[in-house]
Amino acid sequence: MPDLQKIKFTPATSGVLAQLDATMLSHPAMPRVVPYFLYVAGITFNSMLDEYLTKKDIHFSYPIGYTCLCIIIALFIWRYRKLTPEINCKFHWLAIPTGLGVIVAWIGLGWYFSGQFDVRYEALINNNATPTEQALNAIDESIISKNDKINFIKQKGPLFGYASLIVRVMGMSLLVPFLEEVLMRSLLLRALSNPIKSLKMAFVTLSDLPGIGEILLKTNLSKEIDKDPPSFEDEFNHTPLGALTFFGILASTLFFAVGHAPRDYAGAFVCGITWCILLRVTKSKGLGPVIWSHGIANAALVAYVLCYNDWQFL
Repeated sequence: MPDLQKIKFTPATSGVLAQLDATMLSHPAMPRVVPYFLYVAGITFNSMLDEYLTKKDIHFSYPIGYTCLCIIIALFIWRYRKLTPEINCKFHWLAIPTGLGVIVAWIGLGWYFSGQFDVRYEALINNNATPTEQALNAIDESIISKNDKINFIKQKGPLFGYASLIVRVMGMSLLVPFLEEVLMRSLLLRALSNPIKSLKMAFVTLSDLPGIGEILLKTNLSKEIDKDPPSFEDEFNHTPLGALTFFGILASTLFFAVGHAPRDYAGAFVCGITWCILLRVTKSKGLGPVIWSHGIANAALVAYVLCYNDWQFL
């Protein structure tokens, strides 16, 4: 548990908030993991609810639900900011070229892996905002779904469509970079920096599972690990922010990639590696420059979607 006087955090003394504070103080991973998975669960539920209500011609749920989700997570991050001192808003000029550069790669690779590169590129060089409907319809539906072709502003109407877009842009640009970077480029990049210890931690995790765990506990490797058990918390605490290893970059970027659509895996790898390097170069400023770069990239992606009517990226 961190020194509360040193970090100047005063936990609640009773009620649900006291229990939540105790949980966040129990392990350094908690205040870095919970916001991310809360966001993923919340946006999944909100999207499912919106899809259900849209069929009934009800369109107000998405902007209201997404706004409430962002407010809850923002309050959570603010509440536990003393437990995540690497989070800040410090700027570095490298955030601009890296943010814009990675999103160009993201879009291009997204085109390629969704089977749209040829039609999108042809439209671009011919100064067309979007490929023809005939060209898009010719793409294999197993590669690009019909939902990828839907302009949700037209689907929801101007009022709720633009309301949904505004709150989504604000969430993607102002909130998501904080919760993704503190998890990927702080917690995972540091805790998984050593490949041997990381594999041992994975072995210990599997050993706790029913069935396979009983088998693993009988192995010689399990006995060896028991002599010097690895600690996720120790690895995180002993690895400074911005320290890079090949395995740490690979592991954190892999986790970052799987949180996105398969079409975006390659682009996510480009982003993950670029932001790890940016963190190394600007480590004296904490996560600030990487958060800025991530926010600029997301804002640029939305601008591209609006300019070129390529709604698959939202």
